Amino acid sequence: ALAVKAGMERVFPGSAGLTGLVKTLNLEWNPDLAQPGFIGKALDLDPSDEPERLAALVFQELALPGGRREVSYPEGVRTIFRTVPASLSPLPTPLRQPDEHWVVL
Repeated sequence: ALAVKAGMERVFPGSAGLTGLVKTLNLEWNPDLAQPGFIGKALDLDPSDEPERLAALVFQELALPGGRREVSYPEGVRTIFRTVPASLSPLPTPLRQPDEHWVVL
């Protein structure tokens, strides 16, 4: 993962895998969302923040029933991520088309 603002340090790249693990655990262990058996969230917190504030944010997020599973707090502001549809630009026409005489190594 990369920092989202200039001047921020690079973060642990494995965090994306851990986020995926938390999302998967939520899907597998929560067949009934009304009675969750597992409450897990991927939180992106500022490690330079006060430990008391970090703990309060963690407890606050875990107390939100059915809340978002991936939440960030850049500069202390709660930010959620959502998927939105986006159209792709058409691909340019290739300069050459492969044919039966091509050998690809």
